[in-house]
Order: sequence, then structure tokens, then C-alpha cells
Amino acid sequence: GEEFRNLYIDTADRLSRILGSKGLSFLIPGSGTMALETIGATFCNNKSCLIINNGSFGDRIYNVSTRYSANTDQVLFRRGEIFDLEKINSQIKSKKYDLLWMVHVDTSVGILNPIKEVSSMAKKRGCLVFVDAIASSGMEEIRMDDWRIDGIATASQKGFSCPAGLGMLTINEELIRSIEHLSPS
Repeated sequence: GEEFRNLYIDTADRLSRILGSKGLSFLIPGSGTMALETIGATFCNNKSCLIINNGSFGDRIYNVSTRYSANTDQVLFRRGEIFDLEKINSQIKSKKYDLLWMVHVDTSVGILNPIKEVSSMAKKRGCLVFVDAIASSGMEEIRMDDWRIDGIATASQKGFSCPAGLGMLTINEELIRSIEHLSPS
């Protein structure tokens, strides 16, 4: 109904603003993993994917990606080890990747990863950049558009301190336009 539609649109618009994006946000009944699966199903199919992994939630996005793309690599760090930007940059340069995916805050090891810096490196090589920001959205600074992040998966229960059960996905405006361009009329 109209009341739900208006609430949905208002909530989605607020989420986009919180994440620093002029793009679109989508509210998905389900967990944050459902939002991650949406990224995998939509953007990883038959693509060359690179996962940056230093914790249990990095393992999760690696597992999601490999369900949709047999061409998934990862830069694997010890659990809780801070990203080595040189190692990541070397891997990005070693092969043509369509997308790079990483975790912003991995609560399994208590670490804040430098998504701004990694995004900058990936964009120089033409990669789409996706971030699991389930634990950081609403808590840590995220400026999707300024940092050139293409998509962020998040959820209601952590940084937003709301009841669990709502996955959220924000896609930047440029990527939305490219998807709309590919859609049949």
C-alpha cells in the first residue's frame, strides 16, 4: 500500500545518504548475507573476482563469490592482519579483474580495513568495488560516491542497532545507469 511504499522509499533514501551515495538503496527481507548473495548473483556471474580476506567475514564473501564465479581469487591475510596495500596492489596488477570485494569492519577479528585506499587502487585498474559494511554502516565513515565504491551490503542489526532481519544494498548511481542501459525495453 501507499503507506508502506512511502516508508520504504524514505528509508532507502536515508540509507543512501548515510552511506554517502546518490545511488539507490534496496531493503531486502532477510539477513546481511542475503544482501551479499544479491551482489554475488547480480555482479559475480562469470566475472573475474578478487576477494580481499583477513577474517571470517572475508571467508563468507569468498564463499558467496565462488558460488557465482569459478574465476574467483583472493588476497589472503592472517586473521586480523591489517591489509598490506602493496600486496593487494600487486595482485590487482597481475590479472584483469572485473570486481573487487572486501569487508570494511570484520567483527570476527575486530579490524577496520582501509576500503578507501583499496577502492582507489581497484578503480585505477577498472574494477567494480563492493564492500561488506554490515558491521560498519551507521558507525564508521563511509563515503561511497567520493571513494568510488560501487555497492555496499549492510544489515539492520549491527551499526544501525535495529532488529535483525533486514538486509540492505546500496548501488551507486553510475552502476545503476549502466544496469538500466543493459535492460531490455
